[in-house]
Formats: sequence, structure tokens, C-alpha cells
Amino acid sequence: MFVASLLSLVISTAPVPGPVSAALESATVAGARLATVSYTPSRLEGCTVARAEVAKPIDSTGRYAVRVSGTRADGRACDGWAWAEVRVLATVSITNRAVRAGDALDGLLTQEERELKRGLKPALQVPPRARAAIALPAGRVVEEHHLRAEGPMPGEAVTVEVRSAGMTVTQRGRAVACRAGFACARLDSGRRAVEGIFEDGRILVELP
Repeated sequence: MFVASLLSLVISTAPVPGPVSAALESATVAGARLATVSYTPSRLEGCTVARAEVAKPIDSTGRYAVRVSGTRADGRACDGWAWAEVRVLATVSITNRAVRAGDALDGLLTQEERELKRGLKPALQVPPRARAAIALPAGRVVEEHHLRAEGPMPGEAVTVEVRSAGMTVTQRGRAVACRAGFACARLDSGRRAVEGIFEDGRILVELP
């Protein structure tokens, strides 16, 4: 562990050029903040960096490639690659006690800043009246697949109210799984599923 810590210090000594810092910040996903741990240029000795570009969005802690270019003291152009090791932090929703599958999440979540590991999303919007899709322990970061909207479980019979161009049609259907924050059903009259919000005991669907 001591050797690993020493190595980290060694590779962290290269100063981060301004254009690289700006590129890293620009590539960081909305709602998150970035801290650069180390910067390691490759064969760029004597190159004054003028431009930098990060190869992909920075959405979690890790190592990212940076394309850099600039000029040397004699005026010759220089370009190449560098590696930036970064930590990404963001405010996330945390369960403040153990939650059972199906529990309403209102009042059971607090906001904390945490390091974003692969797959976590910053500032996940937990919809009003959302419920836990699975049991969650206290202190767990809430992810999108942990949520289901208030409403019937998949397979249950449900009333669907479809509104379009000032007209309202009420039909029966069966609830099906869909993305977090919404309620979906497959109508008895068709094969396609519709998506809406669960309100007053029915799924309300707004169509253009």
C-alpha cells in the first residue's frame, strides 16, 4: 500500500495546463464537480499546450485520455495524448433508513455529496410519490432502477384515460414495467403500451 501511495505522488507532480483543466471541466457531466488527482503527459516535453480535448464525457471517477496540441519554444507544432486521473463528486439521494420494496420514498431520502462510481448519475430526480422497486438498506445511494412510480404493479388491471386534441377516451388495460417516474399499460384494445402518470387511481396519458 505504501508503494502504491508513493507511486501516486510521483505521477501527480506534472502541472495541469490551463487548457487541459478547462477541457476536463467542460467534459464533466452536468450536476457534478471534478477534482484532478494526477496529470501524465506522453512525450510532450517542452510543449506549451494551447488546446485540449477530452475523448469522452466525464461521468464518474477514473482515468481519461486528453488530446493536446500546442507549440514548442522554437515555434514548431506539437501534439499528443495525456492521461488525467480525476475524482467526480455530485449530490445524490441517500436512503435515511431501511426501505422495503413498494415503500413510498417521500421523506425517506436525504441529499449528500458522494463520489460518482461507474453507473451512478448525479442529481437523480426522484419523482413525487415514487416508490422503491426493491428493498434498500439505510445509507444506500438511490439509482434509477431502484425506483418505480406510484401505481399498479406490472400485470394488474388498470384504467387508462387517454387525452388528445380536447377529447378523452377511457379504456382498460394491464400495467407493464416502464422507465422510472412514469406509469405504463398495454391497452386491452391494442398491442402497444402507452406511457403516462398515475393520478387518482388511473393512468393519465396525454397525446398530441
